[in-house]
This record gives sequence, C-alpha cells and structure tokens, in this order.
Amino acid sequence: MMRFLYYVIALSLLLQLVPFSIHGQYYFKHYQVDDGLLHNAVTSVIQDENGMIWVGTRAGLNRFDGYSFKPCDNRKSTFDNIGNNIVNVVTEGRKGKLWVATAKGLFSYDPYQELSIRVAAVPAGYIHHLVKDNRERLWFITNGTLHQYQINKNRLIPTNLQAACMATDGNTGLWIGREDGTIGRYNFKTGNLVNTRIIDERTPAHLRSISKIYPINGQEVLIGCFTQGLKLYNHQTGVCQSLSLVKDPRASIYVRDIIRGEGEQYWIATESGIYIYDRAANTAQHLQKRLNDPYSLNDNPVYTFCKDRQGGMWVGSYFGGINYYSKENARFKNTIRYPGLIPSRAML
Repeated sequence: MMRFLYYVIALSLLLQLVPFSIHGQYYFKHYQVDDGLLHNAVTSVIQDENGMIWVGTRAGLNRFDGYSFKPCDNRKSTFDNIGNNIVNVVTEGRKGKLWVATAKGLFSYDPYQELSIRVAAVPAGYIHHLVKDNRERLWFITNGTLHQYQINKNRLIPTNLQAACMATDGNTGLWIGREDGTIGRYNFKTGNLVNTRIIDERTPAHLRSISKIYPINGQEVLIGCFTQGLKLYNHQTGVCQSLSLVKDPRASIYVRDIIRGEGEQYWIATESGIYIYDRAANTAQHLQKRLNDPYSLNDNPVYTFCKDRQGGMWVGSYFGGINYYSKENARFKNTIRYPGLIPSRAML
C-alpha cells in the first residue's frame, strides 16, 4: 500500500513539473552548430520549390536536405562570397534562384551551380528586410529607407519612403511599417500611399516602432510592434484593436515574426518566446525555454518562422539555432528524467 502511495505521489509531482509542451502537442527537435549549422543565430528560414530548407545565419547560408546541413559559399571569389556573411533574409525567385539580403548588400545564389553573385546595382550596405512581389521586383530596406530592385532590368529605384518593415499584399500592393508607429499601404496599380497611425502619439517616440506586418486576408493585417505587442487592423473599416497575449496590458512584448499555424492559430515570435494566438477563442499560449525539459524551446529570443509543406514549423532563434516542431514528432514516446523522481514515460 505504501509503495503504491509513493508511486501516486511521484506521478502527481511529475505531472506538475512536466510542461504543456510535453502533455500537449509542442515537442521541438533542435539543430545547432554541432549538427552542421554555421551559426546558432538564425535569422531566416525558407523552403524552396524542391523542398530544400535554406537557413540564413549570422555566419552565412546553410542548405538542409533532410539529413545534413551544407554551407553555401563561393570560395573561388572573395568579392562574391556569401559565406562568413551576416544573412538577414532569404527569399526564392524564378527557377529556384535565391535572393539573399546581407550586411554587405544583396546577393543572388544559384543552388544548381552553387554560385553566389553580389548584385552590383544595389549598394553594399546592411539590408534587413527583403520581399519579392509577383512582378519580378525585389523590395528591401536599408538605412531606414525602402528601395525597389527590378530584376529583369537590373535597375535600382529608391522610393524615398521611410520604413522599418514591410509585407506584400498579394498582387495589389505593399504594406510598410515605420518607426513612428504608423503604417502605409502602397497600391501597385495607382501608386497611391495611404497612411494610418497604429501606435498612439502619447506613447514615447522610441517605443512606437512597427516591427512586423502579416496580411491574413483581403481586409485585415496582424501588426507586431517593438514594445506594444500584437494588433489587428482592418483597412476597410479603419478599426485597429490590441490582441491580448498576456494578462497584463502594460507588458512590453517585442514581436519579430508572425506566421499562420492551423486554422485560426497564429504563431508570434518574440524576444520572450513564442505566443500561439487562437483568434477564434481569443486566447494565447506561451511557449518558452524550460529547465530540465529537453523538448521545449531551447532559446527564448525567437526571430523567424517557416512552415513547411508537411505543416512542420521551423523556428529560428538568436542563440539556440533551429527548433523544429511537427505533429509526427509529437506522437513519439520519450523517457524524461527529472531530479528526484522515478523515470516516467510521457507521450509527446
């Protein structure tokens, strides 16, 4: 009887210590430098048309084929070498060509020839945002200013528009977020720019910056802020509302990336972990690094997301490399040991 009681008490304590990621569906596999990553600071992840995963880091570009990581550099040319470079954004163009925004300008990378070439028409400066539209144009931000690069004409067009972040809105236009707490919607067809204030001017100027814009349908965009958390803006009604990620409305949350998960769930990357916001239920779940939990996030500052074709989520962090989540991984059983407790089988 006493032995049975001991097991009941031990199991009860274990269940209190095991985080939701173990009992629920959030089990992460980790990839770091020891696994072949060039650097544990991951800034961009994409999956190309062939299914390859490309990872931008603070030490260059990696390719992952499902088995191993390969560094992508062009050692034959010092000038055009993308290796050992700070990669900020990777995006895919036509015929599998990659466009890579770095601390030293814009590069194109041919994965078939394994050749990187710096785009000479673009100044060799720090580029921290890059998107491609459906008209074979690249839009990027350097020194706080938005630029357009026409791929087919190899021509750079400065816009003189201030920007801190941006996102394409399908075929219709471009969303621009600014440090002053405003956003703009640029119409490709008409050339009109409609500006809207998102962060109240009573907020101190250095705390107003917009850090991420994520269109979710033809009317609404999610807006991530430097300190003001998550907003939802409807450009047809003009209504902007704050979405609660935590109970304290005064909490400072720095949003770095947003991506849609399943249904009405949105993954929000922040400096303090991941928030999974369920719009239908208006609830949020917070995933963070947890001691003694080898399957949780291994780093709280999360910078980027990529959702692959199987629905798996690639999470790029600043110190912990890649955290990968998939439903398939969540079905495996793993033995988890906690100090002072008997080993227990937990369904992940």
